[in-house]
Amino acid sequence: MKTEFAKAFIKMQQELPRIKKEADNPFFKSKYITFDTLVDDTLPIMGKNGFGITQQISNVDGKIALKTTLIHESGEVIEETATLATKTETNPQDYGSAFTYFKRYAWSAILGIAADEDDDGNKVSNKVVQQNNKDLGI
Repeated sequence: MKTEFAKAFIKMQQELPRIKKEADNPFFKSKYITFDTLVDDTLPIMGKNGFGITQQISNVDGKIALKTTLIHESGEVIEETATLATKTETNPQDYGSAFTYFKRYAWSAILGIAADEDDDGNKVSNKVVQQNNKDLGI
């Protein structure tokens, strides 16, 4: 069991600020936290509590993935790997864009921080309904 990790993580989460969503997403008319702001606002508190974080490109079943590891000074870690979704398999710009996007989400997820406005899945659901209606000729 990760006893030292758990104690330090709980303490760190209590100290993390509520980060202001300062950037605008014109496509969804919403706000989000930039990766720079996320790092600037969390890294000092993480360090104060004995935490570090790494994010590495990795390979999962032949697909490019992002491995995020939260490390505690005790040597205890938690990590998660997410495969990157891209429009094409051959365009490096698509991978770069997906990598940037996933870095922010993985960083905030591993710390338990909300990085975007929560719309309860409405935007995604609405897109699926619109596409289904389009496919049905409605």
